[in-house]
Amino acid sequence: MSKRNTPQRRHAILALLNEQGEVVVDALAQHFATSEVTIRKDLAELEKNGLLLRRYGGAVPMPQELIGEPAQPISRHKQAIARAASQHIKNEDFIALDAGTTSLELARLLPTLPLTSLGVVTPDLEIALLLSGCDNISVFLSGGLVDPVSRACNDSDAVAYLRGLRLTMAFVGTNVWDARHGVTTSTPAKMHYKRQLMSSADKTFLLADSSKYAKFSPWLVAEAARFDHIITDGGLPAEAQAALHEAQQARAAYLAETRRALGERQAQADLKRHQSEQELAKATQRAQLATLTAPVAGTVQQLALHTEGGVVTEAQALMV
Repeated sequence: MSKRNTPQRRHAILALLNEQGEVVVDALAQHFATSEVTIRKDLAELEKNGLLLRRYGGAVPMPQELIGEPAQPISRHKQAIARAASQHIKNEDFIALDAGTTSLELARLLPTLPLTSLGVVTPDLEIALLLSGCDNISVFLSGGLVDPVSRACNDSDAVAYLRGLRLTMAFVGTNVWDARHGVTTSTPAKMHYKRQLMSSADKTFLLADSSKYAKFSPWLVAEAARFDHIITDGGLPAEAQAALHEAQQARAAYLAETRRALGERQAQADLKRHQSEQELAKATQRAQLATLTAPVAGTVQQLALHTEGGVVTEAQALMV
């Protein structure tokens, strides 16, 4: 594979590792028709991202004792949410990853996706450091004051930075959410940052596990139905799912009515513009007609002026 296919090759290496339980450098070099030096670089990059453990002559899966067992099943939920979210990411996308553990899980998957080019902006220092060594991913840190608790930038400078961006999609995290109160957060700074993430993106994704449902904080980010996609786990109660579907249907109806009203207003505006153009065309024709007749009147006046003194002018000759 060529250099531009490095992400696909690394993705395939991980697939072989999961299938075989071990990979060997020389065998991988033959399999991908590349040099052993290139394969060692691949393994080093994958190890740096916590995806495998190098050993002499090859690599093995990351030992469980180094990964650590999830403290609670919720960690598996976050991983499942991240995997589902990763399926929406396409080559040459420019995405935003909000701060948080679920976004971090999604960030861990990005180097394994078969992408040749991806842009990522994030306020999260850990996510930025994790992805900064990937040669197919351009990483942008939104900047501003770093919150010592979340280790992320959420102040007005970060919001101003986002304002100048156009993102294909934004993955927004939250600690609390439900159908009634929407997505809320604990500080006004986080509220403004998350709102700007949504405003700067063509599509918005809410990444929220079920353990955070039916809770809320004082600062409203957006109604749940404002998100194009909500990715959660199977632990969400049936009544909660029904409430979210109802909210999304209500929003869809609202958007349809808004588009209809905008369409009517646009049609009226088009009609008025057409009428104005017709009036302008008529006025232009009248002005052109007046321009054609004006020189004759002027010449006659000039003729009258000069003949009073008995002087024959060029104007007179033209009128004769």
